[in-house]
Amino acid sequence: MVERIELVMVLVGMLAAATLFRKFPKLILDSDGKRARPSVSVIIPARNEARILPLLMTDLRQQKELAFEILCVDDDSEDTTATVARDYGAKVIKASGKPKGWLGKAWACFIGAKAAQGDLLLFLDADVRLREDALGRLVQTQQTLGGTISVQPKHLAEKSYEQLSLIFNLVQIGANGAAMTKPPKIGLYGPVILMERGDYWQVGGHEVVAGDIVEDVALGLKLKEAGLDYQTSSVTMT
Repeated sequence: MVERIELVMVLVGMLAAATLFRKFPKLILDSDGKRARPSVSVIIPARNEARILPLLMTDLRQQKELAFEILCVDDDSEDTTATVARDYGAKVIKASGKPKGWLGKAWACFIGAKAAQGDLLLFLDADVRLREDALGRLVQTQQTLGGTISVQPKHLAEKSYEQLSLIFNLVQIGANGAAMTKPPKIGLYGPVILMERGDYWQVGGHEVVAGDIVEDVALGLKLKEAGLDYQTSSVTMT
């Protein structure tokens, strides 16, 4: 009897998950790739990512809509991260001289943003993978909806223990109310954040979340406090 109840609960949970997944906001298709677009600076904070970085760099090379520039911010890597990034054509910036109170990723993102020249800043984690239309769809979505666009990519795990991190992703997606008509928006998703340069500096950039462990959530809250809108999406672009 207990086994049957558990089976029913699992099936109901799967049905609910499938229903909610269909309600997740989608990135807008790039319907007009010929019109003038804002320039995009890709900023990749990276620490000891020499093994995985070539995958993202290859994806960026194969985009239908290319970035204006790719900046890889090397956060005191002990491997060949900087060399790999440079070999793939990225501009490498050393995230040295981190001030007291700053955490590594926030400092790397801040340094990258200061060096960026594009109209839009696209922060990407080094382990993100992109479809060939991902950049175009991100820009199209931002131009259509305005504000900041943040995506929680589809979670792919090579090893069984890596599946555990999926729990934290689901918690954040749920807390953000991804399937709700009017989501509460409690923060951004760190792996993929696209925002206007002006909005970034208006809230103070990563300097205002320098010591936050979950800096993506904190940055989203800063945008919200400043009255700057943002949109979150899940598993729709990678």
